[in-house]
Amino acid sequence: MKKTAQHVSSVILLLLIISFGAILRSQNISFPAIGYHNMKENEYLSMAQEMKRTGDFLTKRVYFYNAFDQDPGIIRNSGIPLFPYQILGAWNVFGENLWGARVVNVIFGVLGIVIIFCISRLFFYNLSICLFASFLLAVMPLAVFFSHNLQPETSALFFMLLGSFFYLRYASLPEKTHSLLWGGACFLMAGSYQYNFLIGILPCLCCFPYGLWRKDGKTLFQFFVNVSLPYAIFIFLVLGLARKGGWEFQMPEPQNLFRIFSPAYWQSYGVTIWRYAVSENFTIGVVILAFLGLLRACYKPRNLVQRYSMGWAIALVLYGMVFPDALYRQNYYQMPLVLFVCISVSYAIFSLSELLRKITARDSFIFLALIVLSVSAPLIKSSIVRMQTTVFYGLDAAGASLKEFTKPDERVFLFAHAQGSGIARYASRYMGWVDNLDDFKDKEKRFGIRYVCFYPAEFAHKLKTSDPELFEYIQAQYHLKEAGLIKEPQQVFYLILGKGAPAQGKGFLEELTGRIQLMTIYQVLGKYVFFYTIRP
Repeated sequence: MKKTAQHVSSVILLLLIISFGAILRSQNISFPAIGYHNMKENEYLSMAQEMKRTGDFLTKRVYFYNAFDQDPGIIRNSGIPLFPYQILGAWNVFGENLWGARVVNVIFGVLGIVIIFCISRLFFYNLSICLFASFLLAVMPLAVFFSHNLQPETSALFFMLLGSFFYLRYASLPEKTHSLLWGGACFLMAGSYQYNFLIGILPCLCCFPYGLWRKDGKTLFQFFVNVSLPYAIFIFLVLGLARKGGWEFQMPEPQNLFRIFSPAYWQSYGVTIWRYAVSENFTIGVVILAFLGLLRACYKPRNLVQRYSMGWAIALVLYGMVFPDALYRQNYYQMPLVLFVCISVSYAIFSLSELLRKITARDSFIFLALIVLSVSAPLIKSSIVRMQTTVFYGLDAAGASLKEFTKPDERVFLFAHAQGSGIARYASRYMGWVDNLDDFKDKEKRFGIRYVCFYPAEFAHKLKTSDPELFEYIQAQYHLKEAGLIKEPQQVFYLILGKGAPAQGKGFLEELTGRIQLMTIYQVLGKYVFFYTIRP
């Protein structure tokens, strides 16, 4: 009876954790794709929009890549465009909007909480530990934000978690050889979304019951067939598609695998990688506990969780060797490490509670877990709020205006930083920039370009400094068509210039007068931001 009550209470607590995780991930679910890492969101949305428009579901086209090619926007990189297919599937169900596409990502993120619980059950008998691991994933800033953002990392993480569960279930129950088939299929899905998530296979390899194979050759044969079959089928399909001209599959560019062992690498990028880990992704306390758990697990590894953690010790090194550049360029490249962090932190607290049990004769896991969560809560909140309030205002407004000003086949000069590229997606026009005046004139003539956009507006001054000749040409040949701004505090975000000399010989920077009208209202965590446009 007592055991049944424990299970019921655990189910209730797990449902509460899932609900809380869903609430965190659903904040501002309809907010425009103008926030933190919006370039990636708009990249995948571009692919989906162009697939729907052209009916070509094999080619990946992005509005802000290769804009001035004869056949613009094509990305020639390896892999299956699985995430754009996911977006298209969501649009078929919910209509072409942002919230529908994001709901699917949120569902994958929430289901990941359940899978973490199931994985933890294979490692720990104490349900409190499993619930803690689930709660850790539910509130982890990295997992929360990228479950909301339209990127493939959350879907890839879900399938990596599910694949890990099936492989670890086989490690616990070797007679369930069909788990290897399911595990392989899930890891193939994870790798098809983002191939760096295949790193999750390595820790599982350290858990397989190799000792059984020495006693029973039949067991070894069954293992080999079941573990290799999904990958063999996938390779066969890839080769067939490559021959028929389907999806493109290319090997990644070779890396200097030993670069991360050089002091120069860590002197240049160590601070950035550390900042991602402790300020944006996990918080400092969680990172420290994760490595303490890893050290404890690697000391005389005997049980399943210790062998699994030892596998992650190897995987962390290999991951850094294979992806040295990605680790410091983008914080979401730490996403595959989420499973390691949740399990390792849980194991660290469990080990400490076992040590205290010898002194106090009481189980102190819940007490220690609450201390960790209490200390980490302000940092977790700060990280989530910081990512959600990083907004590049006006991208959607500028895109809507350029869509109004131009015809569907027109191209536009866009001088912007990476996060300003979303203007092209909102306009559904191919946009890009050039290096010099001759190239500008050539593209202007060849494609009949009539509009120039600067985002942020300060990029006009940047151009004036970096390329005065090109700036003077634009100032003489283009006039201000529209500017986007907020009033409090007053800041101009973008400038749209139209072909034609400015009135009375004024430069476009001197034309910021005209009729002001409210364009849109942004709601960011309860605050309202009014965005206006000026048209002379």
